Amino acid sequence: MATIHRRRALGLVLISILLLCLVGCGGGGGAPANGGDRETTNSPPTVTVTAGPSGETADTTPSFSWSGSDSDGTVVGYEYRMGTSGSWTAVSSSVTSHTFGPLPPETYTFNVRAQDDDGECSDPASRALTIIENTGDVPIVID
Repeated sequence: MATIHRRRALGLVLISILLLCLVGCGGGGGAPANGGDRETTNSPPTVTVTAGPSGETADTTPSFSWSGSDSDGTVVGYEYRMGTSGSWTAVSSSVTSHTFGPLPPETYTFNVRAQDDDGECSDPASRALTIIENTGDVPIVID
């Protein structure tokens, strides 16, 4: 019996991820969260970038980590991208980090957003960085 419940739960997670991939954030959110006739208000989830470079860095393979929460439901997935335009990459709620690269020297903005079980998305959390060319020179600091 426990196996059936696990399979059913896994199926629901997979369906949620599939919907996230197909419609992206904002594809739902209009239905009552409790499944009833009464209108309820869904609060969007929140997401925070918890680790990753910001400012200038010579690291051409930047890694970012994030965490999300939903006060009235469950975070079912995330979407991330490098830049402020272009397509988002959808991942399950168990994926909370990504490494890019190698990237050429340039200014970038990492963005991530969370989606809840009602299809509502968080505002994106972001981190700006500039990859600088690594010349191999070591700065000399004189006190």
